[in-house]
Parts: sequence; C-alpha cells; structure tokens
Amino acid sequence: MTKECIENIIVTSTILRFHNNTRDPFVIAEKQGIKITYCDLDPSIIKGSSYYSETKKEIRINKNYSYDKQKIICAHELGHIILKHMGNAYYKDNDLEREYCANLFAVTLLFNNFDFNCSLTELTSYELQLILDTNLKD
Repeated sequence: MTKECIENIIVTSTILRFHNNTRDPFVIAEKQGIKITYCDLDPSIIKGSSYYSETKKEIRINKNYSYDKQKIICAHELGHIILKHMGNAYYKDNDLEREYCANLFAVTLLFNNFDFNCSLTELTSYELQLILDTNLKD
C-alpha cells in the first residue's frame, strides 16, 4: 500500500467526520443512507459484516456486544463501504489490504491524531488492529 493511498484514507475519513460534524459511525451511516441491521450470533463467530453494491449498502452488527463495541465494529464496516469494497466484507476478512484500509478508516474516524505518539501513516496493520481490539475488550 502506497503512502498516498494511506493518506487518502485518512483524508476521506477526516472529511466525512467533519462534514457530518460527528465521529459517531451510526449517525454517519444513517446520513449516508446505509442500512444497519443487528444479528443475534455467537460473538466468537462474527462481529460484523458489510455489503456494498451500487444499489445496496448495509452494515450488519452482532447485537451481543456492548454499544461501545458495536460503535467500533460499525466504524470498521463503514470503512469498507465508504472505501467501496464491493460485495461482502466481514470483520477479520482474509483480504489483509482491505482489512488494513477499513481499520485505518475506523481509527481515523474514532480517534484524534494526537492520541498517538506517531503519525497514523506510520501505524502498521497490527498496530491498527491492536487499537481497535483493545477498545473491543470489556
């Protein structure tokens, strides 16, 4: 992934956040016309998923998580849709580049750049995942 692509994701997430005047992915999804549904699944099976096509945009969230955890899942899945990852995308997708992009989008949406001791462009896929996973724990 090029530095330019990484910077474009950060800019896209930041603009979306400022344009909607919120960091709340639920509010942003609603304003973008993205349907959110809640599924009753074993949390060890799936946290969330998204579907994006030219005619349909949907985020599915496992309702067996706390509101704060659902918010992080929503931000990640919103990233898949905003970045136009076509078809189905699942939290912990096998496509590592798509997951990196969705995680970077989510971290940029939910956190301030000054929350970290480095630039977001310097964070590795592992570090982005760790930020989100740390905030997913009880």
